[in-house]
Amino acid sequence: MADTRRIVEDTLSRFLPRGHRVGDEFVSPCPFHKGGQEKSASFSVSLETGMAFCHTCHEGWGLRMLLVD
Repeated sequence: MADTRRIVEDTLSRFLPRGHRVGDEFVSPCPFHKGGQEKSASFSVSLETGMAFCHTCHEGWGLRMLLVD
C-alpha cells in the first residue's frame, strides 16, 4: 500500500507542481479554477483511495478521471 501511495503522490506532483503532501492527502490549488491560478489549496486527493475533491466547487473525481480531464 505504501508503494501505491508513493506512485500516486509522484504522479500528482507532475501534474500539480504547487501541491504537497499533508498526512494521507495531497493538497494543491485547484487546477480547474481561475485558469489554474487559484491561490489557496482547496483541492485534495486521498493517497489511500485516489479520490479527489475540490472544496471550492464541491466536485469530486476518481484519480483516473482526474488525470483524463
